[in-house]
Amino acid sequence: MVRSLNGSIASMRAINAFKGASRLASSQLAKLSSGSRIPNAKEDAASLSVSKGISLEIQALKSARSNLLQGSSMMQMAEGALGTMADTLNRMEVISTLARNSTNSPQELQALDLEYQQLVGALDSVVSGTEFNGRSLLGERPEFRMGIIDADVDSDDGFAGYNVEPNFPLHQDGDFFEISYDHNSRLMTMHHVRTDRYQTVELPNIDAGTIENIRFSEMGMTVKLNGDFNDTVSFDPTTHNTDISIAANTVGVTTFVPSDIANLVMHVSAAASPLTLTGNGVQNAGDLAPVLGGNNAFIQNLGSSQPDIDNGAVFGRDAFDFDGTENFILSDNAEININAHQQKSVAMSFATGGNVAARQLLWEEGSTVNGLNVYIDGGNLYFGVYRSSGANGTWLSTPIAPNSQYSMSATYDNITNTTALYLNGVQVAAGAGINGVLPAHSGDIGVGRLNDNTIYHDGPSAPDTDYFTGQIAEIVYYNNALTPADHVNLDAYLTSSAFTEILFNSDEINIQAASGADMVDRIALDIPQMAKVVYDLSQTNIQSSSAANAAHTAIGVAMDAINAARADVGSFMNRLAFAEGLVSVSIENQTQAESTLADADISREMTSFMSQSLILETASEMILKGQENGQQVLALLDGSLGQ
Repeated sequence: MVRSLNGSIASMRAINAFKGASRLASSQLAKLSSGSRIPNAKEDAASLSVSKGISLEIQALKSARSNLLQGSSMMQMAEGALGTMADTLNRMEVISTLARNSTNSPQELQALDLEYQQLVGALDSVVSGTEFNGRSLLGERPEFRMGIIDADVDSDDGFAGYNVEPNFPLHQDGDFFEISYDHNSRLMTMHHVRTDRYQTVELPNIDAGTIENIRFSEMGMTVKLNGDFNDTVSFDPTTHNTDISIAANTVGVTTFVPSDIANLVMHVSAAASPLTLTGNGVQNAGDLAPVLGGNNAFIQNLGSSQPDIDNGAVFGRDAFDFDGTENFILSDNAEININAHQQKSVAMSFATGGNVAARQLLWEEGSTVNGLNVYIDGGNLYFGVYRSSGANGTWLSTPIAPNSQYSMSATYDNITNTTALYLNGVQVAAGAGINGVLPAHSGDIGVGRLNDNTIYHDGPSAPDTDYFTGQIAEIVYYNNALTPADHVNLDAYLTSSAFTEILFNSDEINIQAASGADMVDRIALDIPQMAKVVYDLSQTNIQSSSAANAAHTAIGVAMDAINAARADVGSFMNRLAFAEGLVSVSIENQTQAESTLADADISREMTSFMSQSLILETASEMILKGQENGQQVLALLDGSLGQ
């Protein structure tokens, strides 16, 4: 046997065995102490990666299960509130049926209606008070969206809408706001004219396909801008009639506004104060300050000729009241009369006076050569358009009654060489055109009286005569030929009681029901619009038998809406329950898969650990034995030196 001082093969082998066993024992000890088969990546990198992915999925599924359980609780609140509303409606139906009995005295009807209105208030309380984490479950209270402000800054220019905060303390019916924008600073300013208050906000970047709500919190107003808004161009009220007016907070019958039709030239309305005026055709403004506070585009001939404003006179809207001595004169304008035009359309809402036999002028442009007019004569409403001193002209007419309200609209179209007259949205007359383009026809424009001369169906007029004795609420003018649908829409707009539209927000509840980010991993429910149901009921009463009949119908509609909402909510709750069961099964299966990959087999690891511990002890002993070789060498050396 070789003996040496520089190398001990037996010791080296023992030490290597010790190190290997130590590494294995350390790894197994880590697995035993952590319970994981993969306490670090070097143990099994591939399995660790898969395991962590599954673990992440499990955590997401657990959160989704929590979402589903929370959503179920939320829907139970909504369903309970809907049940309460149904019970309340049942009581309302009982007392409305009592009120439909013609034997009731006025005092009894008042008593019944008192309870009826209290129940409506109770419904409103249920809707407003049913919330989950601050979110309404039965629909938000309505917001008020304004109509157009001006054709210069309408939907084509990126103005998507205007919201008025309900019950804002600053607001009064007829309030007036002006908007300006500075593109250098990106600042938009709103001016509340009545109080002379201003608020300025900085605009964010507005991406294509998005809508930004620009809220003026101190004004109680929100301007909605979309991606069409040109933030590189400034505008101000002195050049762009950027006016918003608040009318009465009542439901408009249509969402249509005049600027929805192309080529709007002018839109004049007395329904707000100061005057609402839109369009490109009349911008070089005179002043009607004694009437409406100024800031309009009329050229007034004599201050004493200004008509008064009669509140709510025509279809519930404010109107200019012409007493037979008053009129407006509008300046010549290229968009209306001093250029030639292929197409024209004019519309207005008006009320006749007691005499419709006398000739009365509502609108007139031109003189005795070329022109267009709207007038009353002999119990008829006329629309006329002519050229060549009347040699080429057409006059359409339809009967009208005294002391009556109407919307009228009429179209001249040289492209088809036709004319058409509509009354209250229905075509009442049609005729040929004027066999050519309507040439320029200067001479200012008369409203409520002739300005200079015109040609009627029976020949030329006398100058500056034929005053109107009635009311005009709005005038809308286009360099375009209206379609039949346009005429219907204009009638609906002109005859609605207010141009403020009440919106009930369309919202939905989204429950994240799975781990993914796609829409298929969410469950959505449209929030029941019970706020609208309550609003509609708030417009009813049972103070008479006929009113009780109307209330009975409204209650039936409301009950149908509540039943449909309860069905939706119940179906949604069932879907949540099924989804929660599926998620629970997924969690179980994913957990089992993750355990197979990542959890340590304790019995196997303990056996292996004990085995490695035994090897460590043996190796330790062998290392000690390996040291004997050196001792023996020393003994040999000692022996030889001793000799």
